[in-house]
Amino acid sequence: MKIRIAGTVLCYNFTDERFEKIDSISRKQGLKIKRPGKEDLKKPVGELVGLQSVETDSKDVDFSDELLVLYGFPGTELDKFLKALRNNGLDIPYKAMVTETNKSWTAAELAKQIKEEHEQMNK
Repeated sequence: MKIRIAGTVLCYNFTDERFEKIDSISRKQGLKIKRPGKEDLKKPVGELVGLQSVETDSKDVDFSDELLVLYGFPGTELDKFLKALRNNGLDIPYKAMVTETNKSWTAAELAKQIKEEHEQMNK
């Protein structure tokens, strides 16, 4: 039986233990999972999830926070995935969906934006 791929998960800066938990959840739900390496930090997130013709002019590439970047989750798949993360004790504050606006951003830019939004909300 062929498993249908429902979406893509990019995992940045996770320990091996935490990545393995996310990997297990992702595979059970038929999601494609990637752990971008140092060579991928200069690439826009849109390119890493398979979107074509995505360019970036960003100089921001380094960051240390855990970041989960999600793309292509149909219907209720996103809710199921996030619930499974919580049920497995995975609290990940920095998560983002790839959008038209951020598809050309590097992961570092995306993490910076999310961090700023969290700080604004917590003031």
